Amino acid sequence: MDQVCRRHRCRLRQFQCDPARLWQARNSARNDGEAGGKQIIPKNYLLDATDWHRQPEAFQPYKATPYFGYGYQFWFPGEKRRFALLGVYGQSIFVDPELKLVLVLTAAAKTANVGKETLGRERDALWRGLVAAFGSW
Repeated sequence: MDQVCRRHRCRLRQFQCDPARLWQARNSARNDGEAGGKQIIPKNYLLDATDWHRQPEAFQPYKATPYFGYGYQFWFPGEKRRFALLGVYGQSIFVDPELKLVLVLTAAAKTANVGKETLGRERDALWRGLVAAFGSW
């Protein structure tokens, strides 16, 4: 595990990765943990982590926060099984497994208060627009 962490530049409670690694992560995330014909992340773990219906009531959307639900380091925006990984400065991966749709944002906000900057609202509008263009919210 130590070699994997060093190779991907991660530390305890912090994970950093470059756009190429984000691209690889999006492949496995949109396919319920499968990439290249192999189950990279155990499917049951990923379903437990990314389906808000499997979370305690206090962690469900609009209860954990005014907008997102939460579970296992994943955030849940809305009613359908969609999830996001959110970086402290706005870097994000949004996933809709049903639509096989992924949005990866490497842009960073000026401060760690993304919700108080336009980036948070712009990121949300972009994701909602993409989902509406390829399916329905």
